[in-house]
Amino acid sequence: MINNKKFGLALGGGGARGYFHLGVAEILYKNEMYPDVISGVSAGAIAGAFLASGQKPVEIFKKLKKKRFFDMTGMNIPVSGLFSLNGLKKVVANQITEKQIEQLKTPLIIGITNMNTGEIEFREKGNLAELVQASSSAPFMFAPVMIGGQQYLDGGIFENLPVSPIRQKVDYLLGVNIYPVGEFKDMDNWVKLSRRMFQLGVKMNTKPSKKVCDYVIEPDEIEKYELYDASKADELFEMGLRYGEEFVKSVIS
Repeated sequence: MINNKKFGLALGGGGARGYFHLGVAEILYKNEMYPDVISGVSAGAIAGAFLASGQKPVEIFKKLKKKRFFDMTGMNIPVSGLFSLNGLKKVVANQITEKQIEQLKTPLIIGITNMNTGEIEFREKGNLAELVQASSSAPFMFAPVMIGGQQYLDGGIFENLPVSPIRQKVDYLLGVNIYPVGEFKDMDNWVKLSRRMFQLGVKMNTKPSKKVCDYVIEPDEIEKYELYDASKADELFEMGLRYGEEFVKSVIS
C-alpha cells in the first residue's frame, strides 16, 4: 500500500540491468511500501518472482549476484537461439519454495510472447520457473521455451513495461523501466542491426505503458550498461537505491 492506496509495481525487462529493480525494491520495503501486485517481463519477471515469494530485496541481490551468466544458460544448437535458459529455470526452482505462480505470497503476473499466435499472454497461473524462463528468453539470443505445445519468448517483444495486466487492479502504479532507448550510430553488421531493431520495438511499446503509470522510474544513464554484463551488479543496485529514494521523497512530499 502507498498512502492507503492499492499499489502495483510493474518491472520492465533489461537483462543484467535487473539488479536495479532490487535496489528500488530495497528502498520501497524499508519504507514499508509493499506492492499489492507485481507484474514483470524478462529481468522484471526474475526480480518479481523472488520479490513475490517474500524474500528480502538485498538477500535476493546477494543470491543472484553469485550466479554467473553461464550458470543461467546452456549452449544450444544455434537454430532457434544461441543459448537456452535452462540454468535460470533451475535457479528459480531451487531458490523459490513456491512452484506455481499462483502460490506466491504476493500476486505476480508474468508476460510471455506466444510465437505461434503472435500475441502476448499474461500468466497468473502455471509453473513459475517455466514462466520466468520463457519471459526472459530474448529473441536471437535464447531458444524459445515450449509450454503446452506452443513456443514462447520474451514478453518484452510486445510490452517491455508490463502495466496493462495490473493497471485496473490498483489505485497507484509505479513503473520501473530499465530499457531506455537513445541514439545508436554503430550499425555496421547484422548483429548490431538486429539489436537496434529490437531496441526500437521496445521503445515503441514502452511509450504507451509509461503514460498510464502514476510514476515512472527510468534512469537514462542505465543505457550504458550492457544487457548481459553482470559484473556491474553493485553499481546497478546502488543506482536503484538512489532512484528508489527519489521516488519515496516524491510520495512523502
